[in-house]
Amino acid sequence: MRSSKAGHIRKALDLYEQMTKNAFTLPTNVVSNSVIEACVNTKNFEKALKVTEELDEIRTGVWFKGRFRADAITFSLALKAGIEGEP
Repeated sequence: MRSSKAGHIRKALDLYEQMTKNAFTLPTNVVSNSVIEACVNTKNFEKALKVTEELDEIRTGVWFKGRFRADAITFSLALKAGIEGEP
């Protein structure tokens, strides 16, 4: 994610949170994966896993069932966050 590379991870996370609160601006897999990757790159593993869980909650929502689906990139990033985040 470009903003994370520029050191603006907090702003990226704030924008992501705003997107999840509105049905018309729900984040796509690309956006979610970018946020997860930014969290992993900045060693914020807990937030990376939380975003992964939020993506799953969006996916299973009544109105959006099947519209959003974790992909290989999502799982790879979540696995990396889980492994690297272990003490």
